[in-house]
Amino acid sequence: MPSTAQPRRIYFYLSFLIFVVALIYGFISARANIEDAGKVTGELSSSLDFLRTVPPGLLFVLIFLNNALKAFLAIIFGFFFGLFPLYFVLTNGRLIGLVAAYALTRESAIGVLSSLLPHGVFELPAVLIAVAYGFWLGARFFQWLIFRIPFRPAFYSAVRTYYRVIIPLLFVAAVIEAYITPLVVRSALGL
Repeated sequence: MPSTAQPRRIYFYLSFLIFVVALIYGFISARANIEDAGKVTGELSSSLDFLRTVPPGLLFVLIFLNNALKAFLAIIFGFFFGLFPLYFVLTNGRLIGLVAAYALTRESAIGVLSSLLPHGVFELPAVLIAVAYGFWLGARFFQWLIFRIPFRPAFYSAVRTYYRVIIPLLFVAAVIEAYITPLVVRSALGL
């Protein structure tokens, strides 16, 4: 019986490729129209302004729960032919590219990277794995509809991976984002 790990790996590479393309698109479109990028960044920043006054422990909980829920939805709603995970990865990649491009007009590259990399090295793989499983479940659901290939084992496999791999990665990312990233940013900016 062939392994299903190799096909799932293809979905991870696909997720990564879509993310990178969306990131580049967001970056280039922001550089082409920096005023609009500033408006989007400003709106995003003002909607998250309340997080500046939240204690780190509560910030950790909010970040972790938000990311865990979105990753879970990216997996579970993948059975709608992968549309939700596609939207999720495109939107996030584009938004990160746009915000990074705008931030580079205000901060140094070191400042921007220091605000993204510490937690991003854990969060991004978790998100891409969730999106990959969403795509995979979409394909498996299609196979179930057409060929009656069992779907339930694939669903359980995705849920197991969510709890065994994605949740721990998101937990570490949230700890870093709440407690360490602010220190790294202050240090990088000399504050």
